Parts: sequence; structure tokens; C-alpha cells
Amino acid sequence: MKMMVLNFEDKNRINATMNYNLNILVYISYIILLSFLFFSYFDKNASVNREHITNLEYKGEIPKEYRKVVVYSCLIGDYDNVTTFKRQKGYDYILFTDQNIINTNWTVLPIPKEVERLKISNIKKQRYIKIHPHKFFKNYDLSIYIDANYIIKGDLDDFLINTLNPIDNIYITHLQFGRGIHHAIEKAIKNKLDRIDILNETLKRYEDYKILKKSGIVNAGLIIRKHHNEDCIKLMNKWWEEIENYSHVDNFAFNYAGYMTGVRFLYISYQFTLDYFGHNNHLKKIDY
Repeated sequence: MKMMVLNFEDKNRINATMNYNLNILVYISYIILLSFLFFSYFDKNASVNREHITNLEYKGEIPKEYRKVVVYSCLIGDYDNVTTFKRQKGYDYILFTDQNIINTNWTVLPIPKEVERLKISNIKKQRYIKIHPHKFFKNYDLSIYIDANYIIKGDLDDFLINTLNPIDNIYITHLQFGRGIHHAIEKAIKNKLDRIDILNETLKRYEDYKILKKSGIVNAGLIIRKHHNEDCIKLMNKWWEEIENYSHVDNFAFNYAGYMTGVRFLYISYQFTLDYFGHNNHLKKIDY
């Protein structure tokens, strides 16, 4: 039997062909794996059934099994007219107030005694509750704060699915790009939202932080937080420090606190929130 002897070029050609075929197989396997992961992820996040929720939370952010999300607000004085809304399964709705609220779907609770004892104005007491969900909702991992004049009109499951991600712990509405917190303070001065001397002092304090002139304007009427997260608490503590010691106008104070702490947060488009929330005009101006 005659043996075939391969020369050097033949061996290289065969090796190249084998490597090419192997690369094709690896590439095809890689495509199949990516396709499997993609469709598995899509199927997991496509819909949410709270009746049969598994240990896989949607996007890893909604509380497991039958744990609930708290939606909360705070009204001190007759500043707003609280409206009714349709309650949704999987959420608790808590309103802290000193008013006699009836005909509403909120679970109405009195202002906590530790807040009542604080030697601060009523509007700052409201801000304290707004900023510190980790102090009042220890049995909840996720909270949605809304101002008392807000109206819930959309599906909250859908809202959270389209908002949350596995990275961020704080989500807040962003009202306007291109104008920073200096513009927000000047607007507060024009509309007399606080004492003019306090607002002027705040504006002067922020003058050294040029980056804040381009940070945009926050609308702090809607905030989502994984409020037990350490970074979230860090930012909230700094935010409260600003409110407690300076102006009660909280939108520019939030941006300042975020800048000073370096804590990451995510803006939510204000226009996007209008599909899920509306709001009424305030009944009266804040007493400060």
C-alpha cells in the first residue's frame, strides 16, 4: 500500500482549514448562546404576574414573592387637596398628615411624634418625612414618594418595569435640561418660595460649583428609592442637612447633595411620568 506523504504546505493548508471550521463552530455556538440568553431575559421581563412571582424579580429590583412596595406622601396643613385613585395589588399607600382626610384610598397616618417634636417649620417637617423613607418604612425595600397633589392614573407595575434597572438605587424626575440649579434658585427668588435672604445666601454658597450651572432642574415631586441602600441613605442625609440648615426649597438642594456626596442617581423624564401621574395645583402658598 502506497503511503501519501504530506509536504509542509499541505500540512499548513489542512491546519488552516481545521482552524477555520473550528472558528465557525465556535462562532455559531456563541450566536446560539446569545440568542438563548436574550430570549430568556426577554421572556422573564415581558410581563409580571404578582400571583406567581418567582425568586427571579423583574430586572432584579421589585421585591421578591409577596413583599410590597410602599407608595407614600405627606401633607401638613391645608396646602393641598388630596385626591382619590385606584389602589393596585402589590402596593401599600400611606399618607402622613395632620388633616382630617376622608374619601380617599390612602391609609392615613398621623405625623410621627419624632417629627412633631422637631423645632422646625411645618414645611421642613414635611420634607423630613419625604427625605427619610428608611426611617419610616423598615419593612419595605422599595418606596415611591409622590407629593400630596399628585394623582396616580397609570399602572405602577408598568411604570416600574420601564423605569428600574439593576444598577441604580435612586430615581428622580428631571424637569428641564440645559438650565442648572442656579436658574432654579433665581426662579425661587422670583416666586418668593422662601425667604429672599436665605435664597440669596444659598445662591452665593453654590457660586463656586460651576458644574451645577449645567446640571438641569430636578422636580422632586416623584422619587423612587431602594431606601435601605447605604449610598441612598448617604445622599438623603446630605439632602436633609441642606434643607434643615438652609432653604426648604428642595430641588436645587438635591442636586447639590448629589454633587457633594458623589452618589449616583438616575433622572426620570418628566414627560414620561405624565403617562402614569397627574397633579393638581396647590391650594395655597407655603407658610414659612
